[in-house]
Amino acid sequence: VINKTDLAPAVGADLAVMERDALRMRDGGPFVFSQ
Repeated sequence: VINKTDLAPAVGADLAVMERDALRMRDGGPFVFSQ
């Protein structure tokens, strides 16, 4: 679970990078973005 995605812009986080990293680290397994 990648939580608090609504706060990402406020802290300079890039959701595209987070998605790329999750896909890589989860080896294609499931993950979800939530607010």
